[in-house]
Amino acid sequence: MGKFDGVLLVTDFDETLCDDRHVISEADQAAIVSFQRQGGCFTVATGRSRRTFLPYARQLPLTAPVIVANGASIFDFAADETVAETALPSCFRADALELAGRFPTLAFETYDGLTALCCRPNRATLRHATRVNCGFVETTLDRFPDPCLKLILEESEPLLRRVRDYVLSAWPGRYEAFFSAPILLELTDRGCTKASAVLTLARRLGIAPEHIYCAGDHQNDLPMLRAARIGFCPANATPEVRASGARIVGPGGRGCIRDIVAVLDALY
Repeated sequence: MGKFDGVLLVTDFDETLCDDRHVISEADQAAIVSFQRQGGCFTVATGRSRRTFLPYARQLPLTAPVIVANGASIFDFAADETVAETALPSCFRADALELAGRFPTLAFETYDGLTALCCRPNRATLRHATRVNCGFVETTLDRFPDPCLKLILEESEPLLRRVRDYVLSAWPGRYEAFFSAPILLELTDRGCTKASAVLTLARRLGIAPEHIYCAGDHQNDLPMLRAARIGFCPANATPEVRASGARIVGPGGRGCIRDIVAVLDALY
């Protein structure tokens, strides 16, 4: 038995657990090991797909299934099996076609298993593919899979803000729409967020809500930061997240997890 038995720590991956070069400092790695040795449960909640997180899942000291696709899927990489999934509503193709007509430069991306699919790729698509080190198959919206876990809309931030406003006004109650990067607007089913997935995972693990702690740096992390007993954000988080009331700790990949475990060590 350890002091962190029944405690769940969930962190975003890019620029929270790791830095912008996908490096995790020795201090953060040591903090994770110390947390786990004392009974703590550690995992990741990422906007990445199962395909683009797979190379890192094999290297990280995870003790629980991983939340991927911004909460649309919980996947157990150790067992190679899906724990839970929430798909987009079946009308997502018709809605995407409407968006394609209204916003001619907008790119659409999704995943079919481990294959990335893209309709009308643009510069934002190429930047995203480079960042996650994953190529894509160019196709049409009618060939996107159904069920589909999420849509990634890609363009400049100003245009994506217009797209987000349109989605939320035209189809109220149908989608979650949030930024995971300035050039990436993601759509999941209404109510499907990192927070909903964290709570689902905690129930499956038998962990009480008052022992859930989360960390993240971007808008898509805000729901789980608010759902946690304490939400943490790295010093490099976006202004919106830093102003959200989350406790600010060291930079992503360079002290963030070390500082969080130090807080938990004092709390327990």
